[in-house]
Amino acid sequence: DWSVPAARDGVTIGLTVWVPLTDVGLDDGCTGLLRADRDDDADGARLDPRDIRMLPASRGDVLVWRADALHWGGRPSHFAAGPRVSLAFEAQNRAFAPAAEPACGLRPPPTPEARIAAIAASFQRYARIDATRASA
Repeated sequence: DWSVPAARDGVTIGLTVWVPLTDVGLDDGCTGLLRADRDDDADGARLDPRDIRMLPASRGDVLVWRADALHWGGRPSHFAAGPRVSLAFEAQNRAFAPAAEPACGLRPPPTPEARIAAIAASFQRYARIDATRASA
């Protein structure tokens, strides 16, 4: 999730790719995305719920958006069939300096220990984000 612009001079620098491994509807906490032209209003002062797009998706769909787009996973309702399970990737245009350090290198492929460390770091990062939102 980028905090810097993911486009420069009309050229996209980074994309987020999200692939649900389970069907994800409104009851399952599907992803919400704020319209790009309304992102400046994201502080909530002028945010209009009509500018939010919920993105239900079927298992195996591929959803792609600019890496700096404000997005979130919803809270599942008691009607949810089960947990939402998905994969997420970020891709960056190599013509630009890296926006962030990779979670792990790909050459050579990461060891199982390196993969587990990268996953644990992601859990910690999202726990901090959730804690910040809860205290706001």
